[in-house]
Amino acid sequence: MDLTVILPAGHRVNMSVARRHRRKNIRLKVNLPRNQLAVYRVPPRTLISEVLAMVCSDRAIEPDTHEIRHPVNIDEKLRGSCTLADYQLQEVSLVPRDYQAPPLSVTDLITMAAITSTSRETGDGKRRGLMSLFTRRAKSCALMSQCLKCPHVLMRPQCPLMSPESVPVS
Repeated sequence: MDLTVILPAGHRVNMSVARRHRRKNIRLKVNLPRNQLAVYRVPPRTLISEVLAMVCSDRAIEPDTHEIRHPVNIDEKLRGSCTLADYQLQEVSLVPRDYQAPPLSVTDLITMAAITSTSRETGDGKRRGLMSLFTRRAKSCALMSQCLKCPHVLMRPQCPLMSPESVPVS
């Protein structure tokens, strides 16, 4: 038995429009409190305030007590009047309004460990652990000068080595 399906010409046009429309949406990952994750398909021109309303209504979260922040630099609050395309983001974080990021991130610790390992290779001689970074010694000035050259630490102004008093004026 042969089966032939004839589609009207308009049907193919609608399918191509649907495919083009589907390509315009982006996959938005939302990092929620308690290490949860939500994923949505939204247009890139979606306002941050709309994302907040959508996530809060979907997850039964109070929108007055939470806000959308940058996923990498959690201290950066995203303005509700801007769009995802303005920030060029495909991932955001939903955090409580009073949330403050810890003073040192994992990236900061890895950066400081890499700096100390390079100083060890240059002839320091002693092997020291990661926790020795937090003790105050005469070498802290050298460590701070190396941290100032590191782009990861410069992006995180809350680093204790980067307090306004410790930044040299050039």
